Amino acid sequence: MDQWIYFLKNEEIPAEFTARGLAKAKEQLDILKLSEVERQAYERYQEDLHFQASMVESTYGIGKLEGREEGREEGRKEGRKEGERIGAQRGKQEGEANVLLRQLKRRFGQVPAHIAELVATADLSQLEAWTDRILDAKTLDDIFAN
Repeated sequence: MDQWIYFLKNEEIPAEFTARGLAKAKEQLDILKLSEVERQAYERYQEDLHFQASMVESTYGIGKLEGREEGREEGRKEGRKEGERIGAQRGKQEGEANVLLRQLKRRFGQVPAHIAELVATADLSQLEAWTDRILDAKTLDDIFAN
């Protein structure tokens, strides 16, 4: 209770506080402290994550999402700093995959499941290479050929 009172009076949550629900409150507080531009970018990022999550769910099923959530939970347990580094890398990779899938759909229509799987499992450098190829490609094979 004291930790919640401290939070309400000071609008901050020290890292050592462990009261139930404070972690979620800290996340929300961090979002509220963002500038308008940063908050809009964060909201766009969240929208992209929701879009990708729906694509993953329809393509790979709920089990894959649960596995990712378990992985994210393990990352949180291993430490905030490491989790932030991993999260930033994953965010870049997911963002690049999201952009590539949207471009593929716009350029070539419905994306085959095997291509979506390739994109979902590729590393960032491979995703960037494929994204660069899309401008010159006549077919999906032009993009994904070695």
